[in-house]
Amino acid sequence: MPWLTGTAFLHSVMMQEKRGMLKMWNMWLVFATFWLAILGTFLTRSGIISSVHAFAQSSIGDWFAWFLAITLIVFLFFFFKNKSHLRSEHKLESWYRANPVSCSTICFLFCFCFTVLWGTWFPKIPNSFKAIKSP
Repeated sequence: MPWLTGTAFLHSVMMQEKRGMLKMWNMWLVFATFWLAILGTFLTRSGIISSVHAFAQSSIGDWFAWFLAITLIVFLFFFFKNKSHLRSEHKLESWYRANPVSCSTICFLFCFCFTVLWGTWFPKIPNSFKAIKSP
């Protein structure tokens, strides 16, 4: 998943350099790339998903969960603090006028990343509700 958002960022940053657009989008893509890399480590190391990379059950999953929460809070703080500096110089009037190949590639990569994220978490959602309901 981080590879998909990282690749979307590389396509998006080219549009930022050429046209001065998508600064906020690029900041979110960089954060998503970092956060998804940590999330992937959390999934395999905490034992939530069985993987060849998973080790015996340990308490490291709790540490990763706290780290994910703290990074989200810190990112949101800096995002709202610097939101005025992230405004684009030019407005994207239509996606096909800017660079249709780059815009469609960015959208495809982001949608594909969301699909993989949803496919990874969806099987675990019913189990988490069962764990909450049981005493």
